[in-house]
Formats: sequence, C-alpha cells, structure tokens
Amino acid sequence: MRAYVLEPDTNLQEYYRNLLGTELRTLELTFVTSVDALNRKIAEHPCDIVITESFAGMPVLSLIEDLAARRIPVIVVSEECNERLIVECLKAGALDFLSKRNIKLGLLLDCVRRAFLEADRWSEARGILETLPARPEFIKATHTMRGAIAVEQAEVRRARMRSAIETTDQYEEGKSYDLTFVFVQIQFPESLNRGGDEARANKIINDTLDRVTALPAKYGGQLWVRRRDGGIFVFNSDRILPALFCCLEARGYLNLVSLTTENLYDSISVNMSLVSGMTVYKKNIGDIHSDALNLAAHLAIQYPKQNTILIPANDLEGLSERARKYFFRGEMFEGRQIYLYEKVVG
Repeated sequence: MRAYVLEPDTNLQEYYRNLLGTELRTLELTFVTSVDALNRKIAEHPCDIVITESFAGMPVLSLIEDLAARRIPVIVVSEECNERLIVECLKAGALDFLSKRNIKLGLLLDCVRRAFLEADRWSEARGILETLPARPEFIKATHTMRGAIAVEQAEVRRARMRSAIETTDQYEEGKSYDLTFVFVQIQFPESLNRGGDEARANKIINDTLDRVTALPAKYGGQLWVRRRDGGIFVFNSDRILPALFCCLEARGYLNLVSLTTENLYDSISVNMSLVSGMTVYKKNIGDIHSDALNLAAHLAIQYPKQNTILIPANDLEGLSERARKYFFRGEMFEGRQIYLYEKVVG
C-alpha cells in the first residue's frame, strides 16, 4: 500500500511517519509539499490514498475532484474545520475530513484504516455518480458556495499573518520588558518505557509536550523554549493570573495523562515556577540573561518540594486575594520566600 501526504509542516510529517509507519507497517509513506509534486508522484507511481492539507497551493476542492476522478481516495486533514468546508470537501469526493486539532486523538489512524476498508465501495459509487447527467443549476450553485469558502479562507490566512506579525513585533531587540517567566520541568516516570517499547514512550512524551507547550498561547503568553522535559513560557507581567491558569491547566492535563495511559504505573510529576522581573530582550532567546528567568529555572529544577507550582512572595502579591488562598508558605530559596500551590484548600 502506498500513501502520498501533501503536508508542508515538517513537524506533522514526522508525526505521520511515527504514527502510521508504526501502526501500518505495510504502508509506504511519501511526503510532498505542493500539488505539482503530488501529481508528478502519482504519474510516476500510482498510490492507494492521498492525505492532504486544505490549504494546498490550489483550491482543495478542485484537487479532491481531480483525485476522485482518478479513483484515488482522499482524506483531508485541515487547520480549518468550519461546517461548510467539511460538507463541500465530502461533496467533491473526499472520503473523510479531519481537523488537525483531533489528529492526535488517534482518529487519523482510524480514518486511514477505514479508508482502505471502504475504498472499493467508494470507487464503485463514484463510477455510478459519473454516469448521471450533469445539472447546470446545481453546478452554478456549487461554484457560488465555493467562492464564499475561498473568501473566508483568504480572510483566515490574513488574520493569521496579522497575528504572526503582532507576535513577532511584540518585543524589540535590546529593550527592557517586565516579564513573567513560567519554567516547566516535567518528570516522566521510568515505567513509561517498561517493556522496551521506545516508540510508544516517545509518542506519549511528544504528544504530551505538544499539548502542554500549546497552552501559553491560549492564555495570552508565548512558548519561548521547548525542551524534552518541559519548556519556558513567557507572559507580560500584568498577566500573571493567566500564567497561573496556564500552569493549572497543564497540571490537570498531566494528571489526566497519568490516569489514562495504559501500563503507566507511576504518575507524571511536574514542577512549575512563576517569576517576574525586568528582562532585556534578545531575538536569540539563548542570549537572554535575566535574574527572573534564572530563578524560575532554579526553582523548578532544584527546589526540594516536587510536583507543585512555585512562586516567590513578591509575585504572589500580584495574584488576586482568592488565588493567593491556594498557596502556602514554603522554604526560603536563594534569599527569597517561596510559596507553593496547595491542591486542596479548606
């Protein structure tokens, strides 16, 4: 079996390779980054299925129709998942449609497996449809609806570009900013690799890190550094409460992974520290020297109490009175009074 994957994102390419290559060992995966490259590959070596992004360098609906006419099943994996786009992709001949937000729930693997199981019936149904006469008014209405989708997609792309520019320009080289750093130090248990299944362990770790390191954007922060055992998030100092919410969601998600991962006999633990301070920004994050960042790293890695959220006394004052009730006084650390998050408070 041969599959062509039209996906320019190298991180997603690696994910597809690890997931499908591990679970479907007879499936030969080839990645392309443009429609022209895809067509050349198909001309050289016909394939059994195509997996494509919805922004594929040409209208995805035309691509689906072209592939369907050649009896090549298509699964659309899309950043966008509005209902009109989904319906039009399926009407154009796509065998399945999946949001990128859901591919790491195991649904992509199920979609591919199901596609191979129904490909023969799908091909037969396409043949029957092509024998039916065309309806000009239906074609006209379809073109109108697709035009509206194209306008919407263009607006989405423009919004993303504006967002990227705003994020990039938020900090200027050499200027000082009052920032809150969140240092995340995750301890994955040794039992994760029990049985020697390294591929499974790596998948769980990478999926977990993907989810955790995506959280700061949800709360108005940024991911500055991703590490094998955590990462560094940054927020403006006036957003310390959202930074705490980010930590709480990360902690809750890690607890959920610990509870639901099969054969994981020990829980994933995590230390997270929130520290604010003036920082001179450098585009090369590795060149940034910040007392706040250094303290955040030392706290998360070296503080004697494990699996908690740590915050110095002066930053605790930046939280609301209600939020402060969830912290208790801990030990002094590097001359600072440290407070620790308490899960249950009366």
